[in-house]
Amino acid sequence: MMKEDKLDSGRSETRKEVREYFTNYEQWMLAALEDSPDVDVKAMTEAYADSIMEANPQGVTVYRNDEAYARQIPGMFEHMRKIGTRAMKVAAMEEYRIDEYHSAVKINWAADYRRPKDGKDISIEFAETYLLQFVDGQAQVFAYVAGDQQKVLKENGLAG
Repeated sequence: MMKEDKLDSGRSETRKEVREYFTNYEQWMLAALEDSPDVDVKAMTEAYADSIMEANPQGVTVYRNDEAYARQIPGMFEHMRKIGTRAMKVAAMEEYRIDEYHSAVKINWAADYRRPKDGKDISIEFAETYLLQFVDGQAQVFAYVAGDQQKVLKENGLAG
């Protein structure tokens, strides 16, 4: 007779590895968004699994975490700075444990912008849900789900 796993809510206190992961991620983001940016490409690529899936209202994309992807990271931050992104900080975090090896983590980001056309400071909160795997005690993102961030940026005059 097979033992059936019991279903439960999966919600519990956020794991230490998850808190550390997003604390580090936030620090990498802040450093990469400074006027004299420090983009830690190595740390950022190591934070992701070999393949990464992104889902948003425009569709689903799968990226290979390879040298070509690593070369794109500085440009992604350059674009973020160009549209006025000044900081992105974790405002709230909630973990849903799937099993001992996987979690879904909802992050509410607090993003600060200075709109290039008029210098107005704007703060926007948005949520993303990350799917993490734990390998040898280390968390890595293998997928994330985002809302329509481009729409929100356009509504605030931050994107064309």
